[in-house]
Amino acid sequence: MGDWCTGIGSRKTPDEICTLMTRFARLQRRRVRSGGAEAADEAFESNHNLLAFLPEAGFRQKRGHHRYREEHLEFADSILAQVFPYPIRSEWTLKLFRRNVFQVLGLCSSVNDIELSDFVICYTKDGAVCMADYELGVTGGTGIAINIADLFNVPVYNLRRNDHRERILNWCQKVERKRGLEFDPVSKHHFHKVSGEILDVGQYGEVG
Repeated sequence: MGDWCTGIGSRKTPDEICTLMTRFARLQRRRVRSGGAEAADEAFESNHNLLAFLPEAGFRQKRGHHRYREEHLEFADSILAQVFPYPIRSEWTLKLFRRNVFQVLGLCSSVNDIELSDFVICYTKDGAVCMADYELGVTGGTGIAINIADLFNVPVYNLRRNDHRERILNWCQKVERKRGLEFDPVSKHHFHKVSGEILDVGQYGEVG
């Protein structure tokens, strides 16, 4: 098991999927890389040691990494050229796409300092999991990270797909049974079955 996974998704991710993302992130030993956007990204902020890559300082008043050296940006652009063969029409879009690179590869300036995520968990409305699935104007910005994951052979679990959703749910339930935990979908917290103690954020990372 590596140190990282990536948790991202559409800003229109359904509430029940966001709840599953929160549940998963709290049980996960790995650190989660995300991006600070609404809905899916925020759901993964339940992880005990989240690292958000932001497009710029002050993005949605989130805390995260936002300072990138020129060599980081140049390398990100070289990756984007391989996974998005279309004109990038604004500086803001470029900033968002560059941060997608780091969500999957870690902060890097060459292939020699990449720290790949073990997998990507996401939601897009089309259920894309690879470059062949990507559809311009449909898959959305999350699709850039999916394409990067595909380029580097990183597995993608898209919770739009029933089989992927069941796999993640089953994993959560297995860990919860092992640790004697219950998950409350209303409060989105775990608690101990016996004591009723609600786990705080610092404890969640010890569960998975």
